[in-house]
Amino acid sequence: MARSVHRLSTVIATTAETVDLLRAEGQPLSELLRLGRLEPFYVAAARQLPRVLACRDIDADSLTFRRGESTTATVCRARLWLFDAQAGPVVVVFSVDVECAPTVLIPFLEDCYYDHVAVGSFSLERYVAETLEEADVQTVESAGLTALGPQRHQMVFTSATLPEDPIQRIVYRADLDWNPEYSSIRFPAELNRRPASGAAVGAYVCYSPSRTILRTVPFCPRYRLSPRPARSVRFAWLPTMRSCGSVTFPVTVAL
Repeated sequence: MARSVHRLSTVIATTAETVDLLRAEGQPLSELLRLGRLEPFYVAAARQLPRVLACRDIDADSLTFRRGESTTATVCRARLWLFDAQAGPVVVVFSVDVECAPTVLIPFLEDCYYDHVAVGSFSLERYVAETLEEADVQTVESAGLTALGPQRHQMVFTSATLPEDPIQRIVYRADLDWNPEYSSIRFPAELNRRPASGAAVGAYVCYSPSRTILRTVPFCPRYRLSPRPARSVRFAWLPTMRSCGSVTFPVTVAL
């Protein structure tokens, strides 16, 4: 398959908790991203949904992937989001744009899932802790040093719709044949009703083709975003909910 740019986002629950568990700290997502026609629904439920604590661009050249380094893929961009949710932990979303054939994403999925990623001289866990500290977010002291928890989910957005076989290889993070009769992968009807659309939901990885998003969505221009940046691009929403620890997290292709 031809090389194209794909987006891989890993959602990770941390051990950090903000001081006030009755409300989420940070900025509403609607102030940072253009949600289009879904914005009124987000605003109406903003008190119940995650809020943005921080967003930081990461120099792609500073990233090291244990398995990914052995591939011919090119990491184009990277970004880190920190979210707070009501009565839940601080949640990390680590996103990278990778230019490669779709199945070459598998080593990067493994590295991100098992924290085999370094940002310069920092491990991903330490980088997250430093970012949270620099964001001046008040956390519960008893939680101790911020660590990445085992609760996580990954989302893959490819530049084109894929056949079922490469999809299952991505969702299972294994470049192996499968027996569809015994697979737990689900293909939601409403997300697959258009010929050029498609989505697959696995226990630990979700897949969706997102050509428009990968062309138009820029990474945040700086670490701490202004209250109301210019809304010059369109964002799309993947209407499904995934659980990350005790947090029900709205999955969005804009991350």
